[in-house]
Amino acid sequence: MPTLDALWRDLRYAGRMARKNPGFTAAVAMTLALGIGANTALFSICNAVLLKPLPYSDPEHIVMLWEQLPGNPFVPVAPANFTDWRAQSVAFSEVAAINPFPSFILSGAGESVRLRGAAISWNFFSLLGTQITMGRSFLPEEDQPGRNRVAILPYSIWANRFGASPDIIGKSVTLNDLNFTVVGILPRDFEFVGKASDFQARNEFDIWVPLALNQNPSRGTHPLRVFARLKMGTTLSQAQANLNMVAANLARAFPEDNKDRGIGAVPLVQQITADVRPALLTLLGAVGFVLLIACANVANLLLTRGAMRQNEMAVRAAMGASRREVAQQLLVESLLLALAGGFIGLLLAVAAVRVVVPFLPADLARAGGVAVDLRVMVFTVSITLAAGILFGLAPLFQTRYVNANDALKQGTRIAGSLQTRLRSGLVIGQMAITLVLLIGGGLLAKSFWTLLHVPPGFRTDHLLTARLTLARSRYPDAARIANVQRDLIEQLRGVPGVRFAGLAAYLPLSGDDNGWAFFIQGRPPLPKGVYDVAKYRPVSHGYFETIGMPMIRGRDFIAADTQDAPFVVVINESMARVYWGQQDPVGQRLRFGNETWRTVIGVVGDVRHESLDRDLKPEMYVPFAQAPQPESISTIVVRTAGEAPAFTTGLRAAVSAIDPALPLDQVRTMEQIVWSSVGEPGFRTIVLGVFATLALAMASIGIYGVTNYSVTQRTREFGVYIAIGATTRDVLRLVLGKAALMIIAGLALGLLASVGLTRLIARFLYGVTALDPLTFVMVPLFLFAVAFLASYLPARRATKVDPMVALRYE
Repeated sequence: MPTLDALWRDLRYAGRMARKNPGFTAAVAMTLALGIGANTALFSICNAVLLKPLPYSDPEHIVMLWEQLPGNPFVPVAPANFTDWRAQSVAFSEVAAINPFPSFILSGAGESVRLRGAAISWNFFSLLGTQITMGRSFLPEEDQPGRNRVAILPYSIWANRFGASPDIIGKSVTLNDLNFTVVGILPRDFEFVGKASDFQARNEFDIWVPLALNQNPSRGTHPLRVFARLKMGTTLSQAQANLNMVAANLARAFPEDNKDRGIGAVPLVQQITADVRPALLTLLGAVGFVLLIACANVANLLLTRGAMRQNEMAVRAAMGASRREVAQQLLVESLLLALAGGFIGLLLAVAAVRVVVPFLPADLARAGGVAVDLRVMVFTVSITLAAGILFGLAPLFQTRYVNANDALKQGTRIAGSLQTRLRSGLVIGQMAITLVLLIGGGLLAKSFWTLLHVPPGFRTDHLLTARLTLARSRYPDAARIANVQRDLIEQLRGVPGVRFAGLAAYLPLSGDDNGWAFFIQGRPPLPKGVYDVAKYRPVSHGYFETIGMPMIRGRDFIAADTQDAPFVVVINESMARVYWGQQDPVGQRLRFGNETWRTVIGVVGDVRHESLDRDLKPEMYVPFAQAPQPESISTIVVRTAGEAPAFTTGLRAAVSAIDPALPLDQVRTMEQIVWSSVGEPGFRTIVLGVFATLALAMASIGIYGVTNYSVTQRTREFGVYIAIGATTRDVLRLVLGKAALMIIAGLALGLLASVGLTRLIARFLYGVTALDPLTFVMVPLFLFAVAFLASYLPARRATKVDPMVALRYE
C-alpha cells in the first residue's frame, strides 16, 4: 500500500507538472469540464424529479387510486365511488380526495385576482403527514355542505397577498363574493406532488377549501383524484385484491355506472415519475456517452504526452522505481487533472441549471426543486474520480511495456504498436458513440419537426387568448353568464384592430378537456353501463370564425341560440364519421342524459385539443347559453389585424368595461400555447441535440489529434517519400487512408449500436420510425464528412514537409 508521504510526494510532483504545462492542463480540464458539467446538470434534474424522497411522511405507503376502464387505467373518480371506496376498503388507514378544478376570485384586498383552488377532504393533509404551520387543518364537520366556508392558505399567498400577518388566522377573506374564514397556513416548503400531466401547472394551488360532498354524490362526473395510505403491514398486492372486491361489489350494485369499471392502486412515486422517467434516464445515458468521449480525448492527450515522457519514465525505472510506483505517479496526475475538470464542470453545471430551469416543461413534476445539492455534488465527485481512473488507464498500459534500456538508448522516439492501437481504438470508440448520439438526435429532431407541422385544425396566427373567471355568487345561472358573455363579445368586436371575437370553455392544445355521454335519437338503447361518448365543448357564437375552424356543412351558432331557443349542437368530422358513417348527421338529434333533445345543425373540421401527437377524437360543441352546466371559467379568443400581443391593453379594457371586478389572467398568444403544448418533446430534442453537438466537437478534435500526432511522428518518413518523388496526392492518400479506416470502422460500429439503442427512444418519436432510412444514411455521411475534414487539416501539413528539414528531423 502506498504511504501518505509517497502520495504527498506524487501529488506535489503532479502539481509541478500541471504548472509546467499550462496549455496541456487547460485542454484536459476544459474537455473534462464539458463532459462532467453536462452530466451534473442533467443529474440535478433527475435527482429532483426521480430520486428525492417525496416531501411526505412515509411516502412509500401512499398510493393513488383510479377508476379503470378497458384501455384506460387512469380514469378520475366519481364522488359517489370515492365515498364507497372509503367506506368499503379495509387495506388503508386513510383515504382522501382532491378536486383540482375549483376557481375563486379573491376580492377586497386590492385588485381582484383569480386563485387556483383545490377542494380536499378534511383528512387530506393528515394523510400526507403535513403539519400546518399556523392555525389548524380542516375539521370533519367542515367537510359538509353549508359548513365549508373555511380556507387554508399556502405560505406564498399568505406572504405576498396578506403581508405574512400572523393575525390572518380567524379572519375572513372574500372568495367569489362569499366570506371564508382562514383557519391555517401551510409550511413554506410544502409541495403538493401528483401526476404532473393530470394536475397541470406543476401542481401549484393558491387556496385550499373543504371538498364538502353532498349526501347523494354523483356517479356520472369524474373530477376527483384519490389518495390512500396503506395500513402498516399491508402490501400493495393485498390492497389491490381488496379493491378488486370493492369494484366487483359496486359493479353489481350500480351496473349503469360501474360496469367493467375496476379500481387501480399505483404507488405515488411511480405515478408522478411514470411519464418522465424513461425520457430522463435516456438523456442521462446519452450524456454519459458524452463523458466517455471526453475521457477518450483526454486519454489520447495523455498518450501523446506519455510518448514524450518515455525517457523520463525509463530514468525513474533505471533509478529503482517499481512499475507500481510509476503507475501510482501517473494515476495521481490523472486524478489531479480530473479534479480540476470536475471543479470547473460543477461551476458550469450550476450556471446551466440556472439557465435551464425556467425552460423546463411546465408539466414536469417537482421541477421547482432542481438544484445542485449535496447528492448532486457526491455524484459529480464520483464521476470525476471514475473519469480520472478511466482515462488514466491508457498511460498505465503504455508504461507497462516500456523497456528502460531501450528507452534510454533511443530517447523519446519509442512509439510502439500498442500505443498506436490504443489511440486508434479510442478514436473508433469516439466515432461510434458520436454516431449513436447524432442518429438519436436526428430522429428526435425529425420527429419534432414532423410534430410541429401537424395541422392543428385552425389558424394559430394573430390569435390572442385570455382566461376569464365569473364568480358564481354574481353570475349564478346560465342566463346571467350568457348575458355577460354576449355583451363581452360585442364589446371586444368594437376594439380597434380586433377582427373577430369568441369564447370557449376548452381551448385547443391548452391541456383542459372534458367528455360527456350522449344518446342519439332513434337508436336502440345500449347495454347497461355502455355509452356513446364524445368530447364536450361549450363555445360562443363567433368562436369557429374567430379561431379559423372550417364549417364543413350546416351552419354556425348565432346570438339567437339562447336558452329559450331550440337546443342545437355542432359536431366535428370525427364524430360524424364515428357515429353516423356515410349518413349526413345534420338534422339528426341527440341529448345528454334526460335533458332536451338537441338538433345537429353543423359539422366543423377536426381540431387537436389534447396535443398535436394525439389521435383526433369525436367532439360536440354547444352554445354557452344552452350548456347543461353553466361554465364560470372560459377563454376569450380574439383574432387581430396586427400583432396579437399589442392588443392586450384593449382586451383588458373591454373586460373592465363589462365588469371591473372580472379578473383576467393567462393572457397568451396561440403561438405560445402551441409551443407550450410541445414543451416536453422540444426539451428532449434540444437536450439530446446539445449532447450530440458536444460529442461531434470532441470526436472531431479526437480524430484531428490522432492524425496530427501521426503526421508529427512520421515527418521523416514523409520527407523521404517526397524526396524520392511522391506527389501531394500520394502523401494525402497515405495519411487520409489510415484516418478513413478509423472513421469507417467507427461508423460501422456506431451503426450496429444505433440499430439496438435507438429503439430506446422509439416511444418518443412521432411520424418517424426508430430505423428511419433517411436518418441512418444522412447522419453517417455527415459525420464522415466532418471527421474527414478534421483529418484533412493535419494531412495537408504533411504535404508541405521540406525533405531536407525532414531528413534532419528528430
